[in-house]
Amino acid sequence: MKTYRFKQVDAFTPRPLYGNPVGVVLDADDLTDEQMQQIANWTNLSETTFVLKPTIAGPAYRLRIFTPVHELPFAGHPTIGSCHAVLEANVVAPKDGRLVQECGAGNLPLRIEASTGSERAENRRIWVEAPEAKLIGEQPELSSTLSEVLGCRIAESPAPTAFRNGPTWLFVRFETESEVAALKPDMSALAKLSPTVTGVAAFAFVNGGEFVVHIRCFAPVAGVPEDPVTGSANAALPAYLVHHGLLEKTGREYIATQGTELGRDGRVCVRVLDTDGFGYDGIRALRRVRPEDEDDYGSRVRPARLHRQRADDRGGARGDPRRDPRVPPIPKAPRREGQPGRALHHEDRSARDRRLVDRPGRSGSGLRARLRAVDAGRREDIPSPLSVARRGARRPHRQGPERRALRQDRERSRAPRHHRPRRHLRT
Repeated sequence: MKTYRFKQVDAFTPRPLYGNPVGVVLDADDLTDEQMQQIANWTNLSETTFVLKPTIAGPAYRLRIFTPVHELPFAGHPTIGSCHAVLEANVVAPKDGRLVQECGAGNLPLRIEASTGSERAENRRIWVEAPEAKLIGEQPELSSTLSEVLGCRIAESPAPTAFRNGPTWLFVRFETESEVAALKPDMSALAKLSPTVTGVAAFAFVNGGEFVVHIRCFAPVAGVPEDPVTGSANAALPAYLVHHGLLEKTGREYIATQGTELGRDGRVCVRVLDTDGFGYDGIRALRRVRPEDEDDYGSRVRPARLHRQRADDRGGARGDPRRDPRVPPIPKAPRREGQPGRALHHEDRSARDRRLVDRPGRSGSGLRARLRAVDAGRREDIPSPLSVARRGARRPHRQGPERRALRQDRERSRAPRHHRPRRHLRT
């Protein structure tokens, strides 16, 4: 079976295990749309990308972006994380620190900057020239409903406004940063609120400090209740600020913070290139999984048999290919002497049966008898837990002569008359 190189990259963060992770599958030209969607669903990340050969001259590579539910034309952190992955894997090489990526939103220029005096990958900063954010419209009629759904009253002005730069984001402003941090939205109501938008981007201006904007993005319709760090929403926010005359509050270059409520501590650098709010966004990206030249399961993907991969030697159960290979193996449960097929102690089975007694629709008479036997210490009378769970009450292991005679009479009465054997009287 063919394998594919796979990387997991943390974008919008200078530290590993923070920011927003993206799964990147390299050299994925022969994967079908169904297989790509299956892999994106398996990784269970907000986005998974697939690097392919470009279809036209000019771009260095082509990128397809999938959520667990559907495909996106553009997303910020998958674009930056995928660029970091292809550079680290030596799939492409930048020319004068620049690349062009082909995706569903068009050809996007990327610029790679290295920190002064350092060429290490973890000090690399990647900028993407995001697609132009187009105004969809203001929706003031949703102000009261959004306040109720998000759990906090939104600012009176400006009105909730939707912009599209691939995904469609409905921007909502709050007065203070603490209000944004305290939001606890009703996800089911938020998903039904407006099916025409990808999600809601709630933000507030920050007074003083390193950050100028604190933003949170909720997209339950796309299968992502809250995105840790969202590049597309941060890239479209300047267009919202220009539309409502608020760009002077941030300036033409600023840093936004996102994901602190989820423990991700993401940082997005934004540069506004023109008066329409068209700009770059970007930050460092860090690889989290081990290199492909190491022989481990975490660096490769088998799309046709994802559910059948073994993880016994990686500390996981069979069929769980996502377990970290560095996790030590799970010790096997001890087995009872003389019964090699069973691995549970009597005390463990007793606790299990106590839970089964409380299940609705089950009499539990046999289970209670079993518990009494355990409490009395008569282990030889304890039946198998499977037989107890299936029948509710166990049969005796041995039948007396009277019970055996009744059973034989029932068998004779069920047989056809001409097949019934002659019954002999007992003396």
